[in-house]
Amino acid sequence: MSRLEYKYLFHNSIFDRLKSKLDFFIIPDYYGGHRREEYIVRSIYYDTPFLEYYYRKEAGFIIRKKIRLRGYDDYNPEKIVFFEIKRKLNDRIFKERIPLIFSDVKNFLDTGNVTKNIETNGILNIEKAKNHFLFHYYRKSLAPIALVVYDREAYFSKFDKSLRITFDKNLRAKLFPVVNELFSDSDLEFVMKNYFILEVKFYNSLPEYLVKILGEISATRLALSKYVMSIDKLKGKDKLLFLPEKIINHGRIACRF
Repeated sequence: MSRLEYKYLFHNSIFDRLKSKLDFFIIPDYYGGHRREEYIVRSIYYDTPFLEYYYRKEAGFIIRKKIRLRGYDDYNPEKIVFFEIKRKLNDRIFKERIPLIFSDVKNFLDTGNVTKNIETNGILNIEKAKNHFLFHYYRKSLAPIALVVYDREAYFSKFDKSLRITFDKNLRAKLFPVVNELFSDSDLEFVMKNYFILEVKFYNSLPEYLVKILGEISATRLALSKYVMSIDKLKGKDKLLFLPEKIINHGRIACRF
């Protein structure tokens, strides 16, 4: 089922004010076994040799796609990670997830198989998602372009558990990672040190209290992509790295563990 996703960018100086306005209406979201309000989100974003997904976002296409490997917090070879295909049509998002053990990532990319099955926690159509991912991975010669890391505070609405609010802070990134660097903090650079992103995910419409609070702080919806922002911040250092042949070569070596 698709959801709507709204994003807002704020300076850190407004964080406490915004959080205090929302506190009455929200409760922590301990999704995925996180037992604290703040945790680390880690994603390796894949793209084609010609950066198709990056440029579709930059050009403002209404249909966009992201393909990524996502994990949380710190390294553990037995930690569950996810390959994700995230499609966006205007403001509505559709997501497919493939859960697997981190130590199985290389084998999955090489063979399409995993050595250890895990609980799916209600995730549907995993085999279909695997086929979709592998089709794109091989057909489009996908390579890992950016490791994107940030600190997240996640909440539900007290009155509607389908409404999810997240504060994403300290966005940092590294270009051209290899897969085993998903949980590494080495060489990460700040993309937005003094700003945070508020994301609101919901199914139908924003509740009146949230519309009122966002209006009080003059919030403006923006078309933000952490992947695009990271490339825009870091790519100026060596644009030759983004030549298609360089990306193809990186894709060949990036699965080493």
